[in-house]
Amino acid sequence: MKSSWSRYLFVLSILVTGPKVKTLAQSQEILPIRLMIRTSFGTNVALSPLEKKAVTDNLIKYDKNSFYLQFISGTYFFDSHWGGEITISSNVGGNIDHGDRSFDWALDKKYSDQYFIDYETYDYTTFHSTTGTPLFFKVQTGPVYKIESGKIVVITRLLAGISTLGTDYRSIRLKEKGSNEGFDISYNTKNNSGSNTSFIISPGVSFGYRIFRRIMLTADLGYSGYKIDPEYIEKTTRATTGEVTTKTYRYNSFIHELNLGIGASVVLWQK
Repeated sequence: MKSSWSRYLFVLSILVTGPKVKTLAQSQEILPIRLMIRTSFGTNVALSPLEKKAVTDNLIKYDKNSFYLQFISGTYFFDSHWGGEITISSNVGGNIDHGDRSFDWALDKKYSDQYFIDYETYDYTTFHSTTGTPLFFKVQTGPVYKIESGKIVVITRLLAGISTLGTDYRSIRLKEKGSNEGFDISYNTKNNSGSNTSFIISPGVSFGYRIFRRIMLTADLGYSGYKIDPEYIEKTTRATTGEVTTKTYRYNSFIHELNLGIGASVVLWQK
């Protein structure tokens, strides 16, 4: 009798716990990714940096020695391989963050032997912003192709969109040493927009490893190509006579960058 009850309880435990064990195993299973979000950061290696070498270079929010920060990207796969992605990112560091200091140093080197220099910025209410767009900002979208083998994931992408980088406004006042002669000099873009917007294209590839079912780490390799083409006007006004002279700095550079970084993804849906 005791043996019959033991067999009965054993069978009952299998019937009760079996489906739960199966469900738990299925919940831990790594399946193909359908929807994920990702963030990443890395360095930009300039292959053809801005080469104007003018004082106004320091007013453009670009630097060949910069880092990129991908705030977030969302990727959805329509089938086991093909999908689409949208991403928002920015370049930071170097002249992007500290261009005003570089500008002051450049003018000091150019004028300090002959003039006393009084640095100023444009009035906020007159020119919308004293520093233009604060960052180098990018929004892109495009197709992606995925190859998965267990925990290994390789994703290639071809993204395109717009890039917007800041173009600062600045002005200075010069007083000639040993005389009363002075000059007011302003630097601003032709349209006073405070930014330069252009088309950007960014093919790339990510090599990923799913350390957990929902978490994947990636090593990222990419390329970015975009144009920098603002037009700066240097306006010089002689204080004693009001005489005005202008000089134009035209930019027309196509920038090529290599992007190297690491990232982390959260798998929201797998199937």
